[in-house]
Amino acid sequence: MKKGTMKDNPTDNASARLLSAVSSIAQERRHDIDEKKHPERWDQSNFIWEALLISMATMGNSRGKALVREEHHHKLITWEALKALGSSQERLTRLDETLRDAKVRMAAKKALWLAENFLRIEDQGGPDAVKCELQNCEGRGGKIAFLKTFKGIGKKYARNMMMDVYHRDFHDSIAIDARIKKVSETLGVTFQEYADEERFYLQVAHDAD
Repeated sequence: MKKGTMKDNPTDNASARLLSAVSSIAQERRHDIDEKKHPERWDQSNFIWEALLISMATMGNSRGKALVREEHHHKLITWEALKALGSSQERLTRLDETLRDAKVRMAAKKALWLAENFLRIEDQGGPDAVKCELQNCEGRGGKIAFLKTFKGIGKKYARNMMMDVYHRDFHDSIAIDARIKKVSETLGVTFQEYADEERFYLQVAHDAD
C-alpha cells in the first residue's frame, strides 16, 4: 500500500463482492421476487392471528409450514376454531397437539406463546381491533415495536409478518435470518446491531436495482 493511502474498508469490499453476485441474477429472478408480493393477505380475516401462526410454523425450520399450508392442521387452530373451545387449557392442548402433528419445531414452547397471544388478542377486542391498533402505529418503527410485544416475536418476525403482505411501510426491509448471516460470514463482515446488517443488505439491494 502506498504511503498516505487508507486501508480498504472490509464492509465496502464485501458490498462490492455481493453486488457483483446479486447483479448477475437480479433480473432473471425478478419474476420470482414479484410472485412473493401478496398485499391481499393484509385484508384477510383475522390477519394478526394468521400472521402469528405463520411465524410460529416457520420459526427455526420451514418444514413447520404444514401447520398453515395443510387444511387438516390449519382448520383446528383458526381463530374461530379456538374461540369455540370452552377453556384456555383446551386451547393450549389443541395448539400443542396440532403443532406437534405438523412437525413444528419447539412445539410446546410455541403452543404456549400462541395460547398467551390468543388471550391477549381476545382481551384487546379480537383480531380486527388489534389489527386496527397495529395499523395506527406510526411508520415502520412503530409497527415493529408493537409486533415485538407479542410472545415469541422478535426483530426478524416483526418484519416478516408485514413483509409477507407487502405492506407499504415495509417495502425497504430485510428480515435477517440464519441464511443471511451465513452470507455475512462468507463475506467476512460482522455487525454490532441488527439495523446495521439490514442497512448493509438494503444498500446492496438498491445498488442492484
